[in-house]
Amino acid sequence: MARTRKKTAKQTTRPTLRVEALEQRELFAVGLDPTFNYGWGITGTDFGGTNDYLKDMNVQPDGKVLLVGSSHLVSGESNFAIARFESNGTLDTSFGEDGGGHTVTDFAGGDDLPSFSILQDDGKVLVVGRSQTDEGVFVVAIARYHANGLLDATFGDSGKATYDVAGGSQMNPKVGFIADDKLIVFGNSTSNSFPKSTLMVRFNLSDGSIDGSFGSGGIKVLNASMDVYSAVAHVGGYVLGGISADGTLEGRGMIAKLTGNGNIDTSFGTNGIAVLPGQWQSGWITGVTVVGNDKIVAVGNGETNGNDKVFVARWLANGALDPTFNLDGVYDSDGEHATLSGVTASLNGTVVAVGSVMKSDSIHSQDFLALRLTESGTPDPTFGVDGRVTIAMTNKQDTAKSIHSYANGNLLIGGTSLSGADYDLSLARLKNNIKVAVPHSGVGGLRLDSWPFTREDHPILDLFTQLDPVAASYRPLLWFPTPSVTQQRTRPSLHGRDNRRSLADARDVFFENESSLLIACSDGVTDAVVPTTRGIRRINHR
Repeated sequence: MARTRKKTAKQTTRPTLRVEALEQRELFAVGLDPTFNYGWGITGTDFGGTNDYLKDMNVQPDGKVLLVGSSHLVSGESNFAIARFESNGTLDTSFGEDGGGHTVTDFAGGDDLPSFSILQDDGKVLVVGRSQTDEGVFVVAIARYHANGLLDATFGDSGKATYDVAGGSQMNPKVGFIADDKLIVFGNSTSNSFPKSTLMVRFNLSDGSIDGSFGSGGIKVLNASMDVYSAVAHVGGYVLGGISADGTLEGRGMIAKLTGNGNIDTSFGTNGIAVLPGQWQSGWITGVTVVGNDKIVAVGNGETNGNDKVFVARWLANGALDPTFNLDGVYDSDGEHATLSGVTASLNGTVVAVGSVMKSDSIHSQDFLALRLTESGTPDPTFGVDGRVTIAMTNKQDTAKSIHSYANGNLLIGGTSLSGADYDLSLARLKNNIKVAVPHSGVGGLRLDSWPFTREDHPILDLFTQLDPVAASYRPLLWFPTPSVTQQRTRPSLHGRDNRRSLADARDVFFENESSLLIACSDGVTDAVVPTTRGIRRINHR
């Protein structure tokens, strides 16, 4: 039905305003999962100190989610910290000492900084990182927990083990695996014993002791000079991703292929090494995974031809860039205000990378970023807008760190978000092929500043904006369950401090032009102009 608004002396004629019932048009899109955390699709937690930072994420076979990070005390020290969520996005009250879904571990009173975590087949959890001694030296630190979050007293000293692997080492463990009942840890050392070295260290999984039968006293120096950021198991060995620290290649993004015992796989690349093409003056690989049985996909950030870029690269099993992936093996995009840090790949070759991107309306704030590429290495047009989805977890800094892909195509993204004055662990779940009601058949996709999804068989459209940055009242939400009934609700903050408020009741939804909706509110003075591909961007008060 067509509808027009009466023209007054203070109003200008709007181009062909028309009312359309929201449920008359539908599209299938990606959106926040309405079954996650009571329909919000996002959640988060803090550990009661100051800042908390995510380092790793694991999904258990039963669907429960482990977020592993560092929790900083008011006094300044940091500890290992784990939070566990049920598969529905709520904190798991059966986990941790206090029944609140948390566990925190202090080693020796100094800074304890986790790097990664591993789920054992028996449900126990290993967390590996560094611990600062009384002398100020950082040593390798490992903690093992039972499935209920309590320390496993059979491991190390009451569940904790520390090792000065390289003698005043400053060794920084980065990634690790379990193989043949051993814990394999890769990292870098800056000690006098192993200057600028990449190390592989092996521990006994049974009790946490170092495996003296491996290498030299449990340590092997790798013939690959690099700063390690990521790794993946690959065809009987491992692929390490990072940044080269060797001579003419220093500063270039590189991957190294190792055999299971830590030797360089000379069948790969040049002496086991592959680097980004020559036009990349600098770069670092922050995430790596395997597609199928042989192809290697890496993501990261770098500089090419003087421009900051984010990239996704794919190598063949022999270490050559894959010419069927975006023609030259590398997809890149503007990285001046974006980063990539994690990656996953499906069996059909689709790749999803996550990181952060600057909000379009603030150079001081960032959103979660998810980028999906097709098997051929081009942006997936069915995913968000031009293959990109952004998630505004808060109105400040949101940085995605880890990603998990479910068998049904849904995505779980973990990261760190600035909520209030402190950083907290945060989590979002995206659902594929959500049925969305839209007001115009020309709408091709929706940026996730405006979340579309379906609740209780009623099409709804969530619209967010920032009302008062100073008062931190932001993201009001309008809910349209039917054409004739309008309801409101407010979106909760990451950990329960709800400081947000809704717009006035919306009475009518107009299609303003091919890029905007007009929400006419009942107070008669507020219009919300909604770009259909970017979410709400301004509120006009007359």
